[in-house]
Amino acid sequence: MEIADVFVVNKADREGADRTVASLEAMLALQAWDAGEWRPPIVKTQATTGQGVADLLAAVEAFRATRHQSGVRRRSRAEFRLRELLGHRFLQHLEQHVLGPGELGDLLDRIAARHPRPLHGRRPDPGRALGPERRPARGRVRRRRQDRETTHEREARPRGHRGVRTRLGAALLP
Repeated sequence: MEIADVFVVNKADREGADRTVASLEAMLALQAWDAGEWRPPIVKTQATTGQGVADLLAAVEAFRATRHQSGVRRRSRAEFRLRELLGHRFLQHLEQHVLGPGELGDLLDRIAARHPRPLHGRRPDPGRALGPERRPARGRVRRRRQDRETTHEREARPRGHRGVRTRLGAALLP
């Protein structure tokens, strides 16, 4: 369940309303709330009698006042949406360009069957992730002629310096 800004349990006079409130309280207790962070209240209402409606309006107004004071909530929602979008696009890329037909399904079957090592025997091929036009030649990094260095230059460079980056590294790093 997505965490709402305000939880409303309508028909509070009915059986099970208290259990619903207790379940929501238990769910909210699983998250650590920082001081000053909005913790969604749980408001019980009865629409037919109007009981709890004033409490609901007060909770909504309190949320609006808190939201205007801090852009944290908007930023966290934007971060959630961005992560969700990137995760979706990444999986889409994997399915279309990296994994073979049925490979993701096979992996999921092995995980669901609680195989102790679901990836055993499946060596990753970094070239498949890059696509055919960017695939390294037989596991080696292709270097442009101007990137090649002589033995003397290699010995003169500081230890730990890799020198030439892969195209994947060059694409990811500035």
